[in-house]
Amino acid sequence: MHVLFLDESAGARAPLAEALLRHMAPWHDATAAGWAPSHVRPEIRAVLAEEGVPAEELRARGLLSVASDEIDVLVRFVPDEGRLRLPALVRELSWYIPDPLAAPPDERMDACRAARDEIARRLRILLAEAE
Repeated sequence: MHVLFLDESAGARAPLAEALLRHMAPWHDATAAGWAPSHVRPEIRAVLAEEGVPAEELRARGLLSVASDEIDVLVRFVPDEGRLRLPALVRELSWYIPDPLAAPPDERMDACRAARDEIARRLRILLAEAE
């Protein structure tokens, strides 16, 4: 199963999900991408490291760098207003998880941890359904 995690900047939620899925189920493939990619934020790398999840290879990719014909599941963290066209067999999910980078600076690490934990919870459900 190849899962594409789509976020606006691919700087927080999408790379969290990519790293967590690769860690939880390395036999599956995961890609994080964004409409306007920037960079994976240090806070994201830090909260992944707290759980022993490798984050060194994470990068914010643009959506055009993803081969859409290889995607089995699309997880959207932001609406895309129909901008992304995928084959009909792709399962599409929308996960509303607040952007942890929108939290005030003194609350940002806790928001990143909360996003990490919620994404991990949802990934466990997705993986159970895939078996």
